[in-house]
Amino acid sequence: MPEQNGVTERVNRTLAEHSRAMLLDSGLPRNLWSYSMVHVTWLKNQTPTRALKVLTPYEARYGSPPDLWDLHHFGAKVWVRKESAGKLESKAREGRFVGYSQKSKGYQIYWPDKRSITVERNVRFVEDEPDSVKVEDVQLEGAKADRGEQLMSSTSPSPTPQPPSETLPATPPPSEPSPSQTNQDDEEEESAPPEEAAGRGQRVHKPSKYVRRLQQGEGTVDGRTSAPPKGIQPAELMGAAAVTALVTIVNVSDDQDEGMHFEEDKEDAAPHAPPPIPLKYGFAIMDHALLIHEGQEPRTLEEAKASPDWPQWEAAIDKEIKNLCDHDTYNLVEPLPNANIVGCRFVFHIKRDADGSITQFKARLVAQGYTQMPGVDFNETFAPVTKLSSICTILALTARYDWELEQMDVKSAYLNGRLDEEIYMRQPPGSAPAGLKHLVCHLKKTLYGLKQAGHGWYKTLANGMAEMGFTCCASDHAVWYKRAGDSIVIVASSVDDLTIAGTRDFVMDFKSAISARFEMSDLGAMRWILGIEVQRDRQARMIAISQRTYIDTVAVRFNLETANPVSTPLQPGGVLNCSQSPSTPHQVADMSNVSYREAVGSLMYAVMGTRPDIAFAVTTLSQFMQNPGRTHWEAIKHVIRYLVGTRELWLIYRTSDDGIQGFSDTDWGSSTEHCHSISGYVFTLDGGVISWSSKKQNVVALSSTEAEYIALTHASKEALWLRYLLSDIIHPDISRYPLTLFSDNRSAITLAKDNAFHPRMKHIDIRFHFIREAVDDEKIVLQHRCTGDMPADLFTKALPRSRIDHLRLLFGLCPL
Repeated sequence: MPEQNGVTERVNRTLAEHSRAMLLDSGLPRNLWSYSMVHVTWLKNQTPTRALKVLTPYEARYGSPPDLWDLHHFGAKVWVRKESAGKLESKAREGRFVGYSQKSKGYQIYWPDKRSITVERNVRFVEDEPDSVKVEDVQLEGAKADRGEQLMSSTSPSPTPQPPSETLPATPPPSEPSPSQTNQDDEEEESAPPEEAAGRGQRVHKPSKYVRRLQQGEGTVDGRTSAPPKGIQPAELMGAAAVTALVTIVNVSDDQDEGMHFEEDKEDAAPHAPPPIPLKYGFAIMDHALLIHEGQEPRTLEEAKASPDWPQWEAAIDKEIKNLCDHDTYNLVEPLPNANIVGCRFVFHIKRDADGSITQFKARLVAQGYTQMPGVDFNETFAPVTKLSSICTILALTARYDWELEQMDVKSAYLNGRLDEEIYMRQPPGSAPAGLKHLVCHLKKTLYGLKQAGHGWYKTLANGMAEMGFTCCASDHAVWYKRAGDSIVIVASSVDDLTIAGTRDFVMDFKSAISARFEMSDLGAMRWILGIEVQRDRQARMIAISQRTYIDTVAVRFNLETANPVSTPLQPGGVLNCSQSPSTPHQVADMSNVSYREAVGSLMYAVMGTRPDIAFAVTTLSQFMQNPGRTHWEAIKHVIRYLVGTRELWLIYRTSDDGIQGFSDTDWGSSTEHCHSISGYVFTLDGGVISWSSKKQNVVALSSTEAEYIALTHASKEALWLRYLLSDIIHPDISRYPLTLFSDNRSAITLAKDNAFHPRMKHIDIRFHFIREAVDDEKIVLQHRCTGDMPADLFTKALPRSRIDHLRLLFGLCPL
């Protein structure tokens, strides 16, 4: 009976009274009573109570006081930025705050005009300002967020009622200037240019990184810039346009040499090879586990025990447990009341050499980080890894300058990171001592799988590199470099794999220094990296990379290893659209056991690694992952058959006089459904591809010239990033020379070079005019190239075999 629980009834009455008061004070309709009740309950859990000896219920549950930096009163007026406002429309909408979302990062906003509630993130509270707030005071679309907003949207926990979020300063008004930023290709193609979007007032330039270095005396001798390492000529590296520009360059102004600040993106991290994916199509689904054959990687401990390789896996498990004990990773303790106990499991991996032969059976204990509680078990989680385009650039430079190319592995890298939080974990499966199964592991080190493990290891590595005299690359935070006189060394980190390139003296010095700090495995000359095979001919100054072993694995995974090969990734003239998706229950059932998404993910890693020739095909097929049909699945298998038939193609880097060059192209309005164009670009260094992209534009271009103009802006962002990368790791003088970007559309080139106003272009969003500034500042030189020799054409449409064979050679993808 309710009346038999007086305490509960009293609490319910108190909550109801407070909820009613909040509704009346806010002036919101009564049908929002449930939201006000939830908000009142959340506030009560953050308020000290005598029953808990002045503790808050939150602190009693989670062991730490709540963080109320983001507290707002119910019904507060907010402005929410419109994501797709027209040029003459207001850039923000007025709403009312009705609580924090418990399912995602954001605020629950009530829209009085629509009588609906949505969850929003780009919110500005105006509760402490007069009611008459002008829309002009709100952050404009395209303007870069200030530092506080960036942290709140990317790194800090959401303002949910559960765990405390990271303390941040109050967000300053968006009218204050913030540094411009240029994000890489994983940002949307049509992102805003790195300048303030509001108005066309006079821009104030910060001194470039190059100028700041000179002001601080770095890289100078008696006031003169130190020379690049021996054999490196910045003008030659930047190609023919740079050599030509060298004649006219006398002094570089701050504006022309302006640098940009780059921030890492979590989702831009260089991916590892995707984990083994269970094959559903063509095989019976087993109740327990897939049958594990000899030489295959089990997914669970039970599969490992059922494997013919169990003796090797058992030895690997014992070795892992011993390694954890040697590193003093945890100790067994009694679990604390109300403590969150994180789970764990073993992950099994077979290491192979360049020939695909097994070299090691490895078992790794990983924590089940998805069971951690944000704000309680972890805070910061971001950890950069080297971009594959950075690795390709380093390989191309190594071939050009005949550097040493070495590889080292940090043993148990994550166990070197410091753990600041109190975390408890279940004991490893099958390893609990007799009579101690009730105990849990109190973690001391950042075990693999923890949310903050990568962040902890990166901080440890970054501190060590700084102490050894290395400088972190501003355009790729997982790349470090060191230069002195004629010597240079570049180090790229992919979690625990270190790629080392440079002159022999500095490479050997680094290997000795890093081995003194961490337990290392010296792998010698590079043969294998991130599942990519590496071969080198130093006499010919040639480095080649391939994923043929990975291609074989993908073919076996989808039962296509014996299928007939084909000569093109997609059928030229073939049609793929949403009308081919399942629309009846029978068609849906037919596709239910097809691993379409897994296949796209497997192909995506090949695209990002060494097979840019299938970029357009994978981009096209990835549009149907939500509801793929049988036609789409057959197209996926067609791509895999193409890879099987061309598995002996290698990306080859040689030395030449070409330097770095970019190529941009577009297929205008190629889709019959959305009428959007496809942009593609490819950048080469001495004829070997180092960066590429195939992407659908998110606006409808009214002509081929417009489409090509937008594509040039897309390519120019990557061009500037590569330019900054080279100026960082090679020498600041590189920033004095432009990068050559080719297009096959003369009209688009003319528009980019001519800053005059064109009536036919007045409707183009200002963000796409970013290319004009890059050309005007002499950071990019645009040149024309005929369509027949435009390698970027391969990234915009399905081509016949003869065209594919010709264009592949133009960016170094050919048989070894």
